Amino acid sequence: MGNKFYRLKESLTNSKVYIKAKQVISKNKFDDKAKQSLHNVADEAEKIRKNGFSKKQTIIISALLVICLIIVLWPTSRVESPLNAVSKIEQAIVAGDTKQAMSLVKFNNIAEEMSSSVLSQIKSKKLTNDLLSYMQKELENKIVADFYNIIKNKGDFYKNLEDENAVLSKTLNFLIGKSGSVLSREVLEVTDHSSIVRLVIFRADLEKEINVDLMFEYTDYGWVLTKVKDLDALLATLEEIEQQRIDKINKKIKENFNSFLVLKDFQKSDLDPKENSFLMRLSLENISKEDIQEVTGTLKIMHLGQLIGTIDIKIPDTIHAHNFYEKAWSIKLSDYKSLNSIAKASSKNIQADLEIEKIVFVKGNVLELVK
Repeated sequence: MGNKFYRLKESLTNSKVYIKAKQVISKNKFDDKAKQSLHNVADEAEKIRKNGFSKKQTIIISALLVICLIIVLWPTSRVESPLNAVSKIEQAIVAGDTKQAMSLVKFNNIAEEMSSSVLSQIKSKKLTNDLLSYMQKELENKIVADFYNIIKNKGDFYKNLEDENAVLSKTLNFLIGKSGSVLSREVLEVTDHSSIVRLVIFRADLEKEINVDLMFEYTDYGWVLTKVKDLDALLATLEEIEQQRIDKINKKIKENFNSFLVLKDFQKSDLDPKENSFLMRLSLENISKEDIQEVTGTLKIMHLGQLIGTIDIKIPDTIHAHNFYEKAWSIKLSDYKSLNSIAKASSKNIQADLEIEKIVFVKGNVLELVK
């Protein structure tokens, strides 16, 4: 056994190791019982240096090795896990404890970063640096005020969504929506002074996972949330997700449009060079059981399969249930120069597609695309 642990003995029984072990134990955040146990192990190791090995001491050396590995490779054992800090933040917000929540989150830092990220998307030469700076400070104040309101409402940010200044609440709504939930929490990185915790948010309505990486610093009071990692990328992701949500809703609304009103025919005359105008006629059919009071939409004009222009359509006339409706326009190019391509296109091989945006029914119901 002595031969087997010969090299181990040479390294671990050096008095410098003993001193170093004592320093590490004293410096790190173990509880009193753990410290006493570690001191005892270190003392046993010092005795080995002076007196040699026994079977009992060989076991102690193995235990000391394991402890040293824990100290070096698993820093979270020395301090509270960052995951506990996430739970504490949640508990403080749900309890409406503003003082506790603000002690666990450096929210002014996050608000500054968030406002900077939002304004960085504004690319206008008309905005001076002074104006951007003013706008950023105003936005920071709104974000901080909104955070206080979220705590006041015990985490229910949905209550703030009607407020036009509720920047944070609306961002959280883009992230979580009505169906979002925290799928998992994981410590990605951790040192004595910093850590990164990843929250995976699952949006059931879009069947999509979103990663949110929270950055913490370890202070005398424990782990404190200081920033959101890669916030620019996260906000861009949320914008894409919100557009996906809107597209999904609008797809169903468009299908409903088709069950009420359909475009039966479209005709266009050739350009009258003398009047510099052309005629356009639409034929619609209300295939539903309800009278329609108003229709708003966009008419897309294609020639030989290519889009050559669009025309905004608004029909304020009643279209009765199970009935047809026709409307004709005389369009002067002097008033609608953007329709020049449509006017000059041959009436042959012309096709039209009516994209309805809003239907108002006589009974008061409204079917409208989400914007």
